[in-house]
Amino acid sequence: MAAETAEMEADRALMASRESVREARENVRMLELEAKEEVRRAKIKEHHAKEFSKRGKLLGSKWPDFVTAVD
Repeated sequence: MAAETAEMEADRALMASRESVREARENVRMLELEAKEEVRRAKIKEHHAKEFSKRGKLLGSKWPDFVTAVD
């Protein structure tokens, strides 16, 4: 009887550990997806920042001509 009880407890522990591993793997997958999404968003932000910077440089290069013509 004690051996059967021990075996049942071992089976329960095995199933619990398998479930824990399954949950951990799912958690890792979710973290990887979140990280990829963050990288994607960062690249978009970087692209927008570069475009904004380019536009700012163009504006800055035209104003001195205008200001000197008015003076």
